[in-house]
Amino acid sequence: MFIKLNVVIMDIKKIGKQIKNLRIKNDLTLDDLAHRSGLSKGFLSQLERGLTYPALDNFYDILEALGTDFSMFFRDNKDTQKIYTKEDYSVKENDDYKIEWLVLNAQKNDSEPIKLTLNPRSSSFIVEPFEGEHFIYSLKGKVSIVYGNETFEINKGETFYSVADKSVSLLEKNGGKPEVLWITTPPYF
Repeated sequence: MFIKLNVVIMDIKKIGKQIKNLRIKNDLTLDDLAHRSGLSKGFLSQLERGLTYPALDNFYDILEALGTDFSMFFRDNKDTQKIYTKEDYSVKENDDYKIEWLVLNAQKNDSEPIKLTLNPRSSSFIVEPFEGEHFIYSLKGKVSIVYGNETFEINKGETFYSVADKSVSLLEKNGGKPEVLWITTPPYF
């Protein structure tokens, strides 16, 4: 008995070129992609130039860092997903916080939403100034927002909204575990 499989075989140079195009489209440097994927800048450079194939798990990490997946990467049509569930989210956790990217490939859109959960007495990453806006909505708990040299506090149900002309980071000072919806326009994360 034979099983017929429909297999997409891509040229190594085409894979590298498509990854590079996605990276540039998402306004990421090689350093950014290396940081997001956990792979070295040198390896990614070789991949983009068509000099090497990625291992399957590395390829998955790259696609996830670019906000896409295998089916979207190899898809010819341009249909876009409308509904995203927890299974679609990309998650990164460390000792201070957990980031959930809520929309796959949001970097190609006009805005990018994330859900950020801070651990007790911790801080988020710092978002440097850029030409755009921040919208931060507290889903749970109290969070301090450091905006340049000023600090603002919001509680559950409150919103911080500002142009992105100053650095921004979040702090948890009360021993809680706040959750916020953070949207940047244009995409930043």
